[in-house]
This record gives sequence, C-alpha cells and structure tokens, in this order.
Amino acid sequence: MSFSASTEMILNHIRALMTYILLLFSSCYIIYTVCKLVSIGTALTLVSLTGSTIIQIVGSLLVYTLILFDVTYSIENLDDTIFYIRASVCIIGLAGSLIGAVSGLWMIKVKGLGWTSCLIIHIYYQVWNKFKNGYDAFISWRNSRKKINSFIWATNEEVRNHDDVCSICCEGMSSARITPCGHFYHQGCLQKWLNDNTTCPLCKYRISV
Repeated sequence: MSFSASTEMILNHIRALMTYILLLFSSCYIIYTVCKLVSIGTALTLVSLTGSTIIQIVGSLLVYTLILFDVTYSIENLDDTIFYIRASVCIIGLAGSLIGAVSGLWMIKVKGLGWTSCLIIHIYYQVWNKFKNGYDAFISWRNSRKKINSFIWATNEEVRNHDDVCSICCEGMSSARITPCGHFYHQGCLQKWLNDNTTCPLCKYRISV
C-alpha cells in the first residue's frame, strides 16, 4: 500500500515536470517560428511576451525542484530563496511586458496597425497587474520579515528544556524563534504563517511589529 502511494506520488511529480518541459519547448518553438515569419518590429513584440512566459516557466520549474529537494534535505531559508526567485521572475516578466507595450506603440504609430484596444488590455493586465501584484507580494514579505526579526532566538538550552515539536510542522526543533506570547516555532514555519496571518498559531495572540 505504501509502495503504491509512493509510486503514485513519483508519477505525479514526473507528470508535473513533463508539463513544465513541454511548455518550455513549445514557447521556444513559437519564438523560433515567429522570428522566421514576421518583421523585426512584430517579432520583438511577440518575442518579449513569449520570452516572459519562458522565464515564468523556468522560475516555476526551479521553485518546484527546490520544494522537492527540501522534502529530503531541508533547505535553510527556503521561503526567502523562493521569494527572491519569484521576485526576479516578476521583474524580468515586467520588463518583457514593457518592451512589448513600447513595441506595440511603435507599430501603431509607424505602421498604423489597429491594435490600440489590444495594447490597452495588454498594458493593464501584463504591466500594471504584474507591478501591483509584485509590489503587494514584496510588502507582505517585508512585513513578515520585520515580525520574524523582532522575535528573539531561543538558546540551545531553552530549546532542550522546551523539548517539544514546532506546532506548525509538528517536527522537532534544533533552533527556534520565540513569539512575544512565549511559544517556540521554526523560523521558516513561522514566517510562512505570518505571510497570511497576524496571530500566534497556538493562542491567537495578535502579533504586530
């Protein structure tokens, strides 16, 4: 039974990875085909958009791989690493969307193409929304880091005397942060919790910086 569940899990991971790889090669093929068929101006617009998609796929694949690796080897500060990867992908994607918008404006002005409505939609969804979502994610991450850094580290003796698991992941602790209400948690677990919550997981004490 356990072997069957393990095999099914491996197959699920393989399917997910194959989907990422298929999307990656499909996007590369689209870029290759477009560059052969259209003018440089049109190609620049479409390549910038497709290139952003490729960067997102590579970023998602890297994050997925890190999460799988963390299950076995427990990567320290995984959340921060994932945030930096996603932030980099977001910045590159935003740059690609801006290039696409500028190229579109150039084509409308120089070639008189009637893409104005499409370009407005693109600027709203691909430029403004990406910027807004990225900014909101940064503010959320910064606030959770502020809260985490305001908590003291438990000493080795305190961790030994506590002799309990982290209440978020239910695993043992070799190091821990102590909340103002006196509870011990892994730093990574507590940061994940504080990304979406403002209270202690155990006693619901309101945590503020």
